[in-house]
Amino acid sequence: GRLVLIGGVALSLPDGGPGYDDQFLPLMFEVRQSGREAIDLMGRFSNGHIQQDLAFSPWAAVGAERQVFAWMAWSPPVDTPQYQALHRYFPDALPAEAVHRRAIQVLRQYGLNDVNTLLGTSFDPDNVNHEADCLGTLMQQYWGEVFPMGGLGGAPFTGKTGFAAFSSHVADEGH
Repeated sequence: GRLVLIGGVALSLPDGGPGYDDQFLPLMFEVRQSGREAIDLMGRFSNGHIQQDLAFSPWAAVGAERQVFAWMAWSPPVDTPQYQALHRYFPDALPAEAVHRRAIQVLRQYGLNDVNTLLGTSFDPDNVNHEADCLGTLMQQYWGEVFPMGGLGGAPFTGKTGFAAFSSHVADEGH
């Protein structure tokens, strides 16, 4: 089987006021398989055809991708303080919904689907990380059963025994 790792920072946007979806700053997207070299998929979270050179002021420049995310109410509009702060301090953050949908699209190319894949997550157990627009919740809705390994700060609080328990839930020839 394969092990897929999607790692990063979950960014909860304020509830109340405008309902912007939570964001996720991807830092790792890999497919691993015993006896093979890891496949780095981080580049699949960006679209070079619509990117702008953000070297001058990354939080101020607005690309087509960001406009679409705002139009879909997945991200704050570009003329808001929330957008400015989000992209100044986390310039590569994406809406959780976009990360989720893109991951599904990419992983299908590797034969992973909701029937042959077990989702293991490691999110902080705080209720803010389990709302409808959070990456973990979105992924669980698609992938199904989840094996939670998260502790404070999202660090996986499981050792050798926990990973063995997780692995025992994976179907034969599953991922």
